[in-house]
Amino acid sequence: MMRAGFTATAVACSCAFLFALPGLAQGTEYDDIKLKKAALTGEVSLSLRRSIELALETNPELVAEKLRVEQARVGIEEEKGFYDPVFDASGSIGRRDNVVASRFFPAGLFVEKDTIYGARLNGITHMGSRYGLNLNFHRQFSTSNTQSLSPQYAATMDLTFSQPLLRGGGSEVVLTRLRIAQREHEISEENLTIRVSTVIFQAVQAYWNLVFLREDLEVRRTSLALAQALLEQSESLLSAGRIAPVSVHEVRAGVFERQEDVLRFENEVARTDDQLKALLYADLSTVTLVPRDPLEDMVTDLDTERSFGRALGGGWHLSRKLCLRAKS
Repeated sequence: MMRAGFTATAVACSCAFLFALPGLAQGTEYDDIKLKKAALTGEVSLSLRRSIELALETNPELVAEKLRVEQARVGIEEEKGFYDPVFDASGSIGRRDNVVASRFFPAGLFVEKDTIYGARLNGITHMGSRYGLNLNFHRQFSTSNTQSLSPQYAATMDLTFSQPLLRGGGSEVVLTRLRIAQREHEISEENLTIRVSTVIFQAVQAYWNLVFLREDLEVRRTSLALAQALLEQSESLLSAGRIAPVSVHEVRAGVFERQEDVLRFENEVARTDDQLKALLYADLSTVTLVPRDPLEDMVTDLDTERSFGRALGGGWHLSRKLCLRAKS
């Protein structure tokens, strides 16, 4: 009669996994990256600074770039994990019930128990070296009269180490994948920096275009109002016989021309307004943007050498700072 022994490894691993789940969930932080529209409704008065902030917060392409940076960072951690040592333990307990009915041995029921424990540690270094440590412990117990020693104990320890000398040896070869992952992370960060700079430039350009077109539209509306007043005055003078009809037709043609300009610039203002709302990821039909910062005349003292220095040095650090701020 034989009873199958059970393995303690599966039980131990299952218990360790169940106990590790809460700690894993608490110790791991995940970035909550979601697509969302700007919380803007109705007529909104926006400053340039707020427009840039909204563009950085809600731009879907920036969200995608952030995901690529996070993916590259995880890739580095994955490659680093290749060099982490691996430890595992196992154990098994077995029992055998033996019924002996022989004229040469004492008859009866004899019980044998085997207990085996093992532990292993394996890993690889940055130079390509592989190491391993294997420990085993065996305990055997028997109630048989033929066993001169019970229980019996046996323990073994194996230590292995290997180092490739030609193919696969050296850190230049072993660390290749890790360095590639690091370069991919740097590239993803640079792409995010470039995208942040592009979004800022587009937001500033669209904002000031909208300001300029709105002010230009007001000027053209004023010009239309003056032309209409002049037309009324000309018609009054024509009725009094003080001017010729051709003069009235010329003034009326000027009114039509200014009406056309007003309609054209109203369409330009609406188109530019939609461009800015698209950069802010706002609703095109329910939101009306009103720029708050006015145009101002600024005197610029251009220093060519200083400008090149700022573009090659400080400008890059500024973009980097904005990129880190966009990540947070």
